[in-house]
Amino acid sequence: MALFCQTIIPTLFKEEKMNYDEVKLKNTHNKAKTIAIVMMAFPIVIALIGETIFKKIIPDFPPSIYNTIQYVIIGVTAVIIVLMIVFRHRILAGAMSAVPLDQADKSKSLSEEDQFLQRLLSSFLITFALCCSVAINGLVLYMLGKDGSVFYGFIGASFFLMLVQFPKYDDWETRLKHFLD
Repeated sequence: MALFCQTIIPTLFKEEKMNYDEVKLKNTHNKAKTIAIVMMAFPIVIALIGETIFKKIIPDFPPSIYNTIQYVIIGVTAVIIVLMIVFRHRILAGAMSAVPLDQADKSKSLSEEDQFLQRLLSSFLITFALCCSVAINGLVLYMLGKDGSVFYGFIGASFFLMLVQFPKYDDWETRLKHFLD
């Protein structure tokens, strides 16, 4: 019984040692959440701009040209969604840098943890910017053909992609732990 109390019980209540700075992770994640919330207003602003300004001042395009342009923009949007996934994985893997060239020397002097947190934030920003471009594609189509269903479909798709890509703390923590192990 004494052996059990000395060896098993302490391991049950042993705190898990963190091998990363939780404060840095929380701060970086809070920055990302704040940016995400602000950027999620972008599709709404695009919808308001489309309804108030472009509905009145831009004439309709001929249907034959509009249909061709619509298919091209839908294809471009599909490519953007694929690029969103590819860029995110390549940046997180370190195969692609999202650091401007003039700051490359500064980022090399950071710890591995800080570099990975910077990659998490960069991949998030690029992903959300590409989500916003989906809404812009919808606005372009709306300007050309005044088709509200397509416009709001693109706005909805942009908002949905932002919800799916919203930075989740547990995901970031898991990625950081996996990276540091």
